[in-house]
Amino acid sequence: MLTVLVVLYDIEFMDSITLNTLYRLNLAGKLSNQCNLVIHNNGPRSLKDKFNTCSLVLNLREQFCQVSFKEDKNNSALSHVYNDLGKESSCLILDQDTTITLGYISSLESFMKTKEELLIPIVKVGSTFCYPKEKGKIVINMKEGIRPLNKVISIMSGTCIKPSLIDKLEQKFITTFDDRFAFYGVDTTFFLRCRRVKLKQYYLAAAIKHDLSSVTESELSNFRLEERLIDSVLQLRVYPSLGAIKGALLFMMSINKIRLLKHAKLLFKVFLIGKHPRLWDRNEK
Repeated sequence: MLTVLVVLYDIEFMDSITLNTLYRLNLAGKLSNQCNLVIHNNGPRSLKDKFNTCSLVLNLREQFCQVSFKEDKNNSALSHVYNDLGKESSCLILDQDTTITLGYISSLESFMKTKEELLIPIVKVGSTFCYPKEKGKIVINMKEGIRPLNKVISIMSGTCIKPSLIDKLEQKFITTFDDRFAFYGVDTTFFLRCRRVKLKQYYLAAAIKHDLSSVTESELSNFRLEERLIDSVLQLRVYPSLGAIKGALLFMMSINKIRLLKHAKLLFKVFLIGKHPRLWDRNEK
């Protein structure tokens, strides 16, 4: 059994590239209908009243064994959203703006028949290869199949995790995803955890297309800058390494000093507390 999670934010059901391609390519049908779909709306607008009337959702219900809906208008930490999936079935995580391809579905079908525990797709933005990265470098012309994990990182969209890997991560860390992180860093720390439970290899899937703000934005917005800074500081605190130090320093050196100083007090407190500000208790603020 496969559970497909699609996380929406500030978007209607009909406007999600992911939901439209899931329906158009009939992912559930191509995987013998052994699929459940979970649509999680992370706000800020409520979609609850439209869930039972949206034509796209109704069409998806005909393809999937079950389509369920969750909502938190306060923009839940993604680590919490992902951890809520549990480990009863394999979990496929998708953002709202991912274009699934027939090649990817074929890879997913093959992966489900293997003993491999983790699937990572090739991720492209337009014609540009973006993920996965090995030792910090984008590797292109990779062939589908089993590859050594080494120092691989990727984004979570298109990543599929089997229950056996979830069980290993929960035994060592209690949760699959590090719930001290909220948005940025949730994906990177997941792959760090996979290495720490000695996962040796993964299944590389055919390409998906994705909208990555880090590629398309010429300058980081204040929100994305703050989130990336918080991620860098948290990784220094929680997963200290020479790589984390180097990455944080290089990123901070690339930022205008005035913009960086505006966040200095917050970053000091993030390092001190060791969690994303959204996850601070009231008495920690």
